[in-house]
Amino acid sequence: MRNSVVNKNSYSRAFGAFRLFSLAVLLILFTSSPVITRADTNGNQIRFSVKHGTFTFLSISGTNQNGDGAYWDNGNPSYPQYWSDTTDYWWVGSVELTFYVVGVGMRQCHIDNLRDSTVDNIIPVVYTEGLGCTGDAGNSDNSEVFVEQLDNALNNKDDSMAVYGAVTDANDAAQCIAAIVNGLNNQLGVIRVGWECGNASLSEINAVLSRHDTKVVKR
Repeated sequence: MRNSVVNKNSYSRAFGAFRLFSLAVLLILFTSSPVITRADTNGNQIRFSVKHGTFTFLSISGTNQNGDGAYWDNGNPSYPQYWSDTTDYWWVGSVELTFYVVGVGMRQCHIDNLRDSTVDNIIPVVYTEGLGCTGDAGNSDNSEVFVEQLDNALNNKDDSMAVYGAVTDANDAAQCIAAIVNGLNNQLGVIRVGWECGNASLSEINAVLSRHDTKVVKR
């Protein structure tokens, strides 16, 4: 009997120690595990494409949703791409894109302030040769290129700057300017624009274009 009691007491103490050890391990696991923040609570993925073209290599560097530096590339595929998503990579603020446009060569865009997307947290960034990258992204550093495009069509630097200033808040500034430039080059009396010129000040644009016998209207 005595040996049996001792064995039972020893067993009870061992089991109790095991329970305490297990609880301690669980407590450590729960308190030391990192808090996983859903990426889609801050930042956006990028969907890149080339207007009227394709690309192969694409790399993006910048700041991720946690405020850390990040780098992503598409692995340099051997076949042309029409578009590419930075799946599971999320970006905020300033980003740098380097890419190879088929039939054109290596190009680079810098976006100062990537806009937030209200649809699926994906920002379409579209590159247009001669105009740079915009899409739904924020203001890029291609203002001189935009003004040059307008100046070539208007032959007036002041008017070019005025139109550019009225277009900077457009949904897609590059495509809005491209539509205006195309209309001017084709000497259209009425230049019809769509979503790309949303949020642009059409009244300010038309105040300038009236001196050039044309105007912009929403289609």
